[in-house]
Amino acid sequence: MLLRLGLRKGWYVMNENDPEIIEILELMDSVEIIYKETSNVMYAIYPPPPPEQRVYKIVYSCVDGKWNKSEPIPGEIVRATEETYDFE
Repeated sequence: MLLRLGLRKGWYVMNENDPEIIEILELMDSVEIIYKETSNVMYAIYPPPPPEQRVYKIVYSCVDGKWNKSEPIPGEIVRATEETYDFE
């Protein structure tokens, strides 16, 4: 997908890259694939913002001997937090 949008102070081109598979879950009657897409945005402004990441899940389920595929289900990326220490 290639999209060019005009902005007041510049322009950018947005191009979604190939998805990155994060996890594949094999359940009793379905398979869930979780993947992430990162936008390749080129801005004409400086400094450019960091790339936007989106996460999706697709569920493949077997019903009456036939495989069904869900539409991509958007998710939210929850950043891990950890405890850190500073010493003088």
